[in-house]
Amino acid sequence: MLAAVELLQGEDLPVRVWEQDLLPARVENYEREWLDRLGLAGEMVWTVFDRAAGDRGRTTRVGAALRENVGWLREGAAAPPEMDARVKNVFLHLQLRGASFAQDLARATGLATPEVLAALWDLFWAGLVTPDTFSAIVAGMTPPRRAPEGGAQRRRRRGQARGVLARLPVIGRWSVLGDDERLSPEEREEARAQLLLARYGVVARELAQGDWATLRHTLLRMEYGGEVVRGYFVAGLSGEQYALADALRDLDALSRRAEPHVLVNMVDPANLWGRVFALSRRDGARVTAPRLPQNWLVFRQGRPRLLTEGYGRDLTPLAGWEDVDLPGVIAALQSLMERPLLQRPVRRLEITTWDGGPVRGSAIFEPFVAAGFSADGSRLSWDGYPGPRSVT
Repeated sequence: MLAAVELLQGEDLPVRVWEQDLLPARVENYEREWLDRLGLAGEMVWTVFDRAAGDRGRTTRVGAALRENVGWLREGAAAPPEMDARVKNVFLHLQLRGASFAQDLARATGLATPEVLAALWDLFWAGLVTPDTFSAIVAGMTPPRRAPEGGAQRRRRRGQARGVLARLPVIGRWSVLGDDERLSPEEREEARAQLLLARYGVVARELAQGDWATLRHTLLRMEYGGEVVRGYFVAGLSGEQYALADALRDLDALSRRAEPHVLVNMVDPANLWGRVFALSRRDGARVTAPRLPQNWLVFRQGRPRLLTEGYGRDLTPLAGWEDVDLPGVIAALQSLMERPLLQRPVRRLEITTWDGGPVRGSAIFEPFVAAGFSADGSRLSWDGYPGPRSVT
């Protein structure tokens, strides 16, 4: 789990995608408890790296980092906004008390727990505090239940019974994200280069995510030290490229025809197709695929074979598609509904188009039905549950 998070550091990604696409694809039998344990143990933190864009109270994107890296990954971020008195009160108490539960902050500030939680979330989106766990992030994304009727709640006296809780409390404490010892510009660029090399294996101008000239100077220094190899390794990337020796061995390895088909979310940082490399249809026409969490690519042998948009609604075979890809693609799509319920992006997969036309009557209609998909009018559907299927 820690190794998976390490390669995703510094990227703000939709909360749902973390648990529905990114981590289950990298960690076998993924469980949220493992992620929470890393936070509770102080190994990692959750924060927002891009605080400059828009009203952060409405975003659904969060980022993760190992605790020792969060400082340099956040350098250069926008200054936090002005805080109102209520939020500033909570922030000051958190600075004085150190890591605290929301209930303790409520008692210290004299505010109600919901008010404290609202202030903590304002501070989180401003990049000033962090919760211990991913469960707290998910709880913050969940709309609160309506308060029971019957007037405002009175403050309980000590020892008074609570009764039944309206909802489970947030797991873990909250703490201030302090300014760790700042790295020198050279150290920061080397850390950035190491992260990109660990993530992609090969780094070129298109993957710089910032000032290429400065990063290139760092990579040249690493080449002189024998840490990377310079050359031209990947077609489609411009200019000189820098690679780890292990990555070059992987590039030289012979591909296996029986490699499985892999479903990858378009917003996954590991996916460079549609961002660095262009996607094309079978006839060579370019495909414009928005990098949205409801869009996926199905890969085989490292190349995209199918674009699926709108949670599987529209399927587009890509250049390199072969008839032998169809069984693997069907299995990859069906695997979405084999996940635990909380990790499924949709309750039911519905397919309406194939290669720009209706799926019914297309070449894939019968194979999908034979694989267990239900034919419902002009649509194909799959919910993952056993039972008779409609084929009308």
